[in-house]
Amino acid sequence: MNILFLTLLIIFTCYFFYRTIKRHECCYKRIIILLLYIIHIVSLFLFYNFNNGQQFDSYIFYERALNSNNISDFTQPGSKFMSLLIYPLVKLNISYFNLSLFFSTFSLVGFTFYLNFIFSKIKKLDSNILMLLSLLLILTPSLHFWTAGLTKEALVFYFMSIVFFQTVKKGLISFPLIISLVFILLIRPYLFGIILVSYFVFILCNIKMNKIMLVLLALLGTIISLPILKGFLRVDNLNFEEIQQSFQRIVVYSQNNGTSSIDLENSTYFYRMFLVLFKPIFYDSKTFFQYLISIENLITAIILFKFIFEVIKNKAYKFIFKQQVFLSLTVILLILFFSSYLYNLGLASRMRVMFMPYLYLLMFTFYAKIKNNRI
Repeated sequence: MNILFLTLLIIFTCYFFYRTIKRHECCYKRIIILLLYIIHIVSLFLFYNFNNGQQFDSYIFYERALNSNNISDFTQPGSKFMSLLIYPLVKLNISYFNLSLFFSTFSLVGFTFYLNFIFSKIKKLDSNILMLLSLLLILTPSLHFWTAGLTKEALVFYFMSIVFFQTVKKGLISFPLIISLVFILLIRPYLFGIILVSYFVFILCNIKMNKIMLVLLALLGTIISLPILKGFLRVDNLNFEEIQQSFQRIVVYSQNNGTSSIDLENSTYFYRMFLVLFKPIFYDSKTFFQYLISIENLITAIILFKFIFEVIKNKAYKFIFKQQVFLSLTVILLILFFSSYLYNLGLASRMRVMFMPYLYLLMFTFYAKIKNNRI
């Protein structure tokens, strides 16, 4: 079964690669596609070697499914849902490597979707900033590392790409959108709440619809989001005392776990925001991987500050907060949310998978508009 499963995955990957290459005749674009597949495959092997047999989330998902005799053990959202997803395959003796390859295929498809979108917007790669943003979105090593294996991020990356393309079509609802939102809800409930808010605001700003429908959507969003928030905070009531107790639990956990943790109690909110966006940044790097991420973070910081300056200079607020409100609001809400509790450099790097692609897309669409003199 393992050999058959592996063969099918390889055939699918090769066919998908062939179709993507065939779609783009430009030599430079084909080189980027080839680099995308090479980096993703290398990241898969690195991730597998890093996690195989270790007590990290990825292998724990597999180990739980392997040691369980009842699929009903995994009926909760989050980590247990990941074990539920792979449970039938694990019972068919599919190996951890093949499961890692299977999940990495989802993120690879997501990367390809983004790549096709970028190439559709620029016929010629004759703009340095557009080229750089394209490469950052498609070839950033850390994005590939955290999505090239049996991880929540692999699926979240793929389903968030589906949600983004629904906003590009400016349709109210579709079957792929519903499926994507359901999976996001079951994988990362808080992310579902944030995306739901952003999507509702996007509809409000860009799609004409009946006011009664808007009110119903708002009520539905509130009804769904409140239990999600309570579940994430692990509180019975949304009051200040219980939220503070939840924060203290995170503080205690952060002090006892991780080798690159920060002091949550003695760090400011803005420092943690800097952590979410740009750390590690050379001076606090200890491993080769962290130095590599530092290069990514430095490039991102330079481009982001340039982007903010250009938005102010061109007074492009309507473009950012109306036409691209889904991207901008999702990025802002995720950064604000993560800054409230993230305590670890590795965790910060992993969580960027959820907002960095949208941030690169936001900057890309802005500079593409500038290039076409449409702002």
